[in-house]
Amino acid sequence: DIYAAKSEILLKSAETYDYQAQIYSNLGYYGLIQDVTNQKRILASYDMISNTLKKLDFDISYYLVGRWATDPVHTFHFIDIDVVHVEPQLYNIPITVRVQDYDTFEMSYELYGKVQKKTLPFGELVEDVHYRLIVSKSERFNLENFEQQKDRVWQFVVRPHGYLVSKYRGSLSIDNIDYTSILTLQVRDEVPERAKIFLDSLSRVYIDYTLESQFTVNQNTERHIEAQLTELQGIIDSLEYEMERFKASNNILDIDKESDEYFQSLVEFDSERRQLELRYESIESLEEFLFSEEGDAALPPSFYVFEEDQMLRNQVEELFNLKVDRTQKLIDFKPTHLEIYRIDSLISTVRVGILRYTLDTKQAVKKKIEDVGDQIRRLESVLKGIPKSQRDILGIDRKLKVNESLYIFLLEKKANTVIARAAIIPQTNIIEEARSLGVVGPNKDQTIYTAIGGGLAIALLIGFVRLIFFERIENVREMKKLSKIPVLGGVPNYTDLQEDPIVITAHPRSNVSEALRTIRTNLQYMLPGDDPKVILVTSLHPGEGKTFASSNIASVFAKANKKVLILDFDLHKPKIHKTFGLENVSGVSTFLIGKSDFEHSIVPTQVDNLDVITAGPVPP
Repeated sequence: DIYAAKSEILLKSAETYDYQAQIYSNLGYYGLIQDVTNQKRILASYDMISNTLKKLDFDISYYLVGRWATDPVHTFHFIDIDVVHVEPQLYNIPITVRVQDYDTFEMSYELYGKVQKKTLPFGELVEDVHYRLIVSKSERFNLENFEQQKDRVWQFVVRPHGYLVSKYRGSLSIDNIDYTSILTLQVRDEVPERAKIFLDSLSRVYIDYTLESQFTVNQNTERHIEAQLTELQGIIDSLEYEMERFKASNNILDIDKESDEYFQSLVEFDSERRQLELRYESIESLEEFLFSEEGDAALPPSFYVFEEDQMLRNQVEELFNLKVDRTQKLIDFKPTHLEIYRIDSLISTVRVGILRYTLDTKQAVKKKIEDVGDQIRRLESVLKGIPKSQRDILGIDRKLKVNESLYIFLLEKKANTVIARAAIIPQTNIIEEARSLGVVGPNKDQTIYTAIGGGLAIALLIGFVRLIFFERIENVREMKKLSKIPVLGGVPNYTDLQEDPIVITAHPRSNVSEALRTIRTNLQYMLPGDDPKVILVTSLHPGEGKTFASSNIASVFAKANKKVLILDFDLHKPKIHKTFGLENVSGVSTFLIGKSDFEHSIVPTQVDNLDVITAGPVPP
């Protein structure tokens, strides 16, 4: 019997708030998860099934051998099988285990046409050229049920990983409930427990897969921010040290209020320029990401894309969706497929559009940096009136405050990213755990009806083909129905033709002899009178029995005290002389050309009253 299990998965659940959405929700991932067709392909992909099976111990199939049938089971209850290693030669080969006594068992299997059989101890590592394994007794195995276990026959089969992946991919079906983002998963297996375990594991592996992209985006963002913070920390430490050293060496305490106001304005412009430069660097980093080979598979750090630039966000989202779509279609198509070429063309078009946009954005940012730089230079010219020592301390303080403000900004971004990672939630939920559907196959009634119908159809087809292409006359009765001339009789098949060609002398009481006598009687009724009669035996093709019929009919008449003469007119392949063991020196051919007369051409045979005129030498 074949059993089935079923579970349901909800794509893109909105039951909880997702902090991550505020940071990189527009990078395309959320739109992707709702693509039901892609998710169905991912669930049924080779890698997804393979990763699921790696988490399970399905590499051993267990069977209980009964008197009439061998039943698959999920596991053995009284013995444990621990396979350490098996050579490929033993894959898919049944290995039988029988309990010999309380401490030993017999293990046997057939390999290369020979039965390998060994008696081994329980609980010890058994090593052979083809395997290393341990067969041990479970807690249920005890002296009370020992006699019962001796009568049992256990069997297990080690399956290769590729076989299991192909098996479960073929038995897995995924359907989408109409007007929902719910996927129904169903798998068929010989063991109901195994089907349920597989579906539950597949659902959890898929949920982990949906989290991978979110963690990747988060980690890329944090790494980028961390690199910026490390650089700024070094700059701030250097500026603080420089300020302390400068104040100590020049005995500077404070500056006047007016100079401080100019200085504050200068700090604000300098901070703005630093943020513009950071944006310029981020756009350059995004361009490097677009040109890099890794860009086809990896996710970009969300820090590359500023929140206020919605157009750039949309373009990056479109590019990311196309790349993910290409990666998923490579599961079913080769890189040379037209569909892959089409997606590559779209990716190239979108990438060019992003690069053009970033080029224009870079120019605009660069122009803004230049404008801010002009403002900074104007304020710096005003501050030149301040004594040099004070101007120097203002310059150091300005740089320090600019970098401190940028450092605080990046710390906030990093904190948001860490919070988002802690709040990452699966985009899919299991809304129905795997449950058994019971026996779903085979449909025994349908199988029986199909077999009966198929047998009848084959029988009718064979009969029709025989009727059309192989019609033949099988008995005298059919011959009489089809023929317009009298039918004298039929002769059964004679198997000893080569050893004894004259049936009437070799087997006078056989069915063949009786059939020949019947033909003789019928001929006598058709040819009344005492005058000599001439009977011609002929056929359309050679090898159809002219020699056998003529020689045996003549012999039957001779046995009835009739004087009979056989003339062999087959001048192409004469055989009468071979039937009676005569020489073919003279005969019909020599008589026709005048080399012998009629009387001297007659040759007697071993059958009384039967003479023969052979065909004579075959003409050239």
